[in-house]
Amino acid sequence: MVYGNLVVAKDVDHLSLIIGPKKVQWSLMQCQNNTFKAFWPSSSKLDFPMLLGKEGVVKFIPVKATNVIGKMQVNYLNADGGGVFVKK
Repeated sequence: MVYGNLVVAKDVDHLSLIIGPKKVQWSLMQCQNNTFKAFWPSSSKLDFPMLLGKEGVVKFIPVKATNVIGKMQVNYLNADGGGVFVKK
């Protein structure tokens, strides 16, 4: 487990993803259905996309039988397959 446990929290107009031992908080803005664009934390309150294209995307993947979210794929962390996280 490289990144540790991740926490997803609902804010007023977006989701937050809290990641890693330093508890870095990314903002997630919905693009389409279960697909979100990730933004770097910023003290100036400006939105800075993490990366362009698919690398800056976070997908919530439902379990087919129940349609309840069971996994989350963070493309930025998934180059080695370590970016898929199972819901606890």
